[in-house]
Amino acid sequence: MLPSYWQEATTYLTHIDAIMARWMAAYPDAVLVNHHNPFSTLLRAVVGQQISVKAADAIWQRLQGKLETLSPSQLLAVEEEALRQGGLSRQKISYLRAIACAFEEETLTPSTWEKMSDREMVCC
Repeated sequence: MLPSYWQEATTYLTHIDAIMARWMAAYPDAVLVNHHNPFSTLLRAVVGQQISVKAADAIWQRLQGKLETLSPSQLLAVEEEALRQGGLSRQKISYLRAIACAFEEETLTPSTWEKMSDREMVCC
């Protein structure tokens, strides 16, 4: 079942971005799935950047294996070397830790996103 906002969102994206329009036309049945966990969603997005889906899934599984629970405090408690051994680059570790810090300090929360500019989100 499609989310209630899906048609409006896809129409908007196809009008403002030619690349997205081509992708949406090529894959009309594709839909993003909301797992209702913004922290996890952001982490997965970073883990999966610029690598294959298969590699991203393997790294994600190794990351989850290093954590008791998927939480900011748990992620921050893992040594950088352990994260590197799991397949994460130093840059991705930096991004993941920045996200975890922002969630832990509550400077980045879903309730504040609508009030933040793109720049504020990135610099958070």
